[in-house]
Amino acid sequence: MGADPFLAQQALRVVGHVEDEAGEADAARKLEEEADEETNVNDYESSLMRRHRERLRREWEKNHALLREWVETNGHLPSKDESAVLFYWMHYQRVKRAKLAPDQVAKLRDLGIVPYRSRRK
Repeated sequence: MGADPFLAQQALRVVGHVEDEAGEADAARKLEEEADEETNVNDYESSLMRRHRERLRREWEKNHALLREWVETNGHLPSKDESAVLFYWMHYQRVKRAKLAPDQVAKLRDLGIVPYRSRRK
């Protein structure tokens, strides 16, 4: 007596369904792992960016302190001949004013540094 073709077909469907569910579970687990890895990468990138911004801010504060000390000592802003380093740093701050934080702009204005006006075409 041979096997019932209908039962054999049903058995294959059940096995296939179980395999599909296992495959879906594997796929879901892989997606979760990738999401966790992506979160870790994003956290790491955020950490790097935060440290970079903090370092830039410390450098800015250091240069501002040097410029403030120069102004207090000499009574005026440095010229290119007197202190090229401070002059060019000051010049760069004036040009890139849009990228400065409001408190940085205020600190520069307190020293008498005003942003360059942009030319409109």
